[in-house]
Amino acid sequence: MSRIVIFNYPEILTALIVKTTEPTKNPETKLTANGLNRRMEQLETALMITIWHTILERFNASSLCLQKIYIYLFNVVKLYNSLISFQLDTLDTFDDIG
Repeated sequence: MSRIVIFNYPEILTALIVKTTEPTKNPETKLTANGLNRRMEQLETALMITIWHTILERFNASSLCLQKIYIYLFNVVKLYNSLISFQLDTLDTFDDIG
């Protein structure tokens, strides 16, 4: 899902703008589309999408490796340690920013 939003961000914004201006759309749809459009244009939303995309991609890659039928216990430990390090590094990055 995050990949879709990141790579199609301009198209999503355009579609929301179109929904707010279409005369055939009911007022509730226009209001919802306008609210989503304003939210998507905020810097905070763009940053959160980017950050979550990075986190979800990393966890997904590890999950796919862990689901393999043949995997050595040594590799499982390495994957989990890698995820723990990734989480700690990510938290440290936010601590440095804040």
